[in-house]
Amino acid sequence: MKKVLLTNLLAGMLGILSAQDVIFFKNGDRVNCAILEVTEEEVRYEKADYGPVHVKLKSEIFLIQYKDGRKDIFTNVAKTEERGYEMGIEDGKLYRVKAGPCVASAAGAFLFGPAIGLVPPLLCESSPPEMTPDDLSYEYLNNPEYRRGYNASAYRKKKRKVWIFYGVGSSPWVLISLLFLAL
Repeated sequence: MKKVLLTNLLAGMLGILSAQDVIFFKNGDRVNCAILEVTEEEVRYEKADYGPVHVKLKSEIFLIQYKDGRKDIFTNVAKTEERGYEMGIEDGKLYRVKAGPCVASAAGAFLFGPAIGLVPPLLCESSPPEMTPDDLSYEYLNNPEYRRGYNASAYRKKKRKVWIFYGVGSSPWVLISLLFLAL
């Protein structure tokens, strides 16, 4: 009787220990593991032998089959590079253009006239935007596609503001010229 009870107890424990999650990758690999966390971009898991924590992108995973029978299928997951570029564009729209380049454009155009006043906006426009900490999504910071999207969007915003201030600085000269021509 004791042997049967011990055998059933051991079989039950082995059944519990063998109940684990399974990750099926798009390349055909399969990993028995314990899922620790599923985020928007990645999956964290420990292999069955409880080694180090592994992290894989959802874009590399086809399916996760959990020990309780549930399944997560990942077929429409955007690549990190694409999402990084999109996030960079969105964060670039939040870029805060410093007042210095804008004031320099307006002052140059106002003090030296529209022709010579072109120099400050051209110089300001040619410099890349600075990445300020308030504007960034840190999880994407090392992604080159994120940086490319951020720079493109922030550069557009900076260029637009610099040229608006140039127009404001040039407007008195244009008004004076029009008044002079009208007389």
